[in-house]
Amino acid sequence: MTAKQILEVIQKEGLKETSYRRQKAQIKAGSVRF
Repeated sequence: MTAKQILEVIQKEGLKETSYRRQKAQIKAGSVRF
């Protein structure tokens, strides 16, 4: 894998992590409606 590919993977994983944390924070705040 090239350095560029590695960076892309890291960015994708980072985005997943960020949205997951945001979801958890929303659930804690009770702002998620199902």
